[in-house]
Amino acid sequence: MKKFLFLDDSQERHDRFAALCRPLGVEVCHVKTVTDAIRAVSTTKFDTVWLDHDLEDSDPIIVQGLYDDSSVAVVMPVRI
Repeated sequence: MKKFLFLDDSQERHDRFAALCRPLGVEVCHVKTVTDAIRAVSTTKFDTVWLDHDLEDSDPIIVQGLYDDSSVAVVMPVRI
């Protein structure tokens, strides 16, 4: 099963993303802060990391910098 990390501070976006992933059988780890995302990536290997493009509390690029593994797709969408 594929594992996605979804970082966003909007519950509405989390709900939409979960609805999109549910029929795909993807396991999604939902986090709302960069601190929580850093904790998640330090303990779990994700296939794809989705970063909030307008995060309020910090810069999501910090999370992207934690991945030096080219097999992991790091995505910063404009809108979901």
